Amino acid sequence: IAFARTLHYQFYCWYFYSLPMMHWMTTMCPTSTNSMPRMCFCLITSIIAIFGVEYAFNVFPATEKSSMILQLSHLFLLIKIFSA
Repeated sequence: IAFARTLHYQFYCWYFYSLPMMHWMTTMCPTSTNSMPRMCFCLITSIIAIFGVEYAFNVFPATEKSSMILQLSHLFLLIKIFSA
């Protein structure tokens, strides 16, 4: 999905449910050794990224802004996954 040239809303129907899990299960997420500010930062940035994907898929027709938000949200998620 992160590298697709075009995206259809059907992709988002199944992708939507896995986004919170993918954000939560990465190493940047809270563990018992992290401090409270780091936990808050992780939570806030993950929520922003999830809402960014939600916004991008709900804009029709796609705009330059919505496409950029979608790509940045996916980039953030990929960085989190590959740093795990």
